[in-house]
Amino acid sequence: MLLLIATSSCGGGHFYETKAIYFAEGSNLKVNLTSKGYVLDGDDLTEGLTKGIITSSCFSDTIHFQATSKVFILNKSKEGDMVNSTNFEASLEDYLCKKGYSDYKKQELEELKDIIKATAYGPKATYVEGQTDLIKVVSISFNTHRGYGKDVAAKLN
Repeated sequence: MLLLIATSSCGGGHFYETKAIYFAEGSNLKVNLTSKGYVLDGDDLTEGLTKGIITSSCFSDTIHFQATSKVFILNKSKEGDMVNSTNFEASLEDYLCKKGYSDYKKQELEELKDIIKATAYGPKATYVEGQTDLIKVVSISFNTHRGYGKDVAAKLN
């Protein structure tokens, strides 16, 4: 008789940090982002936090943002105010228009939204070269290490 004992790694998983740079050529927007989170063993995706900046040679301000897969927070550095929205394109379009910048391509903003939201889900959802239609993938790096769920809050800050 064969006795099988199954064990599970209670609360085990891995921390990740993804750093990526994307470029929307038609809109002349460069997006640098960093996403951090914790993926449980057995899961492919999680709900992480993506932080980043959007720059352009067409305007002088740097647009800071934070995003999860559900919420987009636009921190406008020079004005100091913040927009909390579930609508990335509308928030970014409104901000660009206030800056007097209208040469953006709406389709590129839509794809940037998808890229930023996906990156918040973790490394397996991050757009890499060959997965984008309009946006150029400039660089991506992934860093992961083992850990346990009880340490998540300390590691993500």
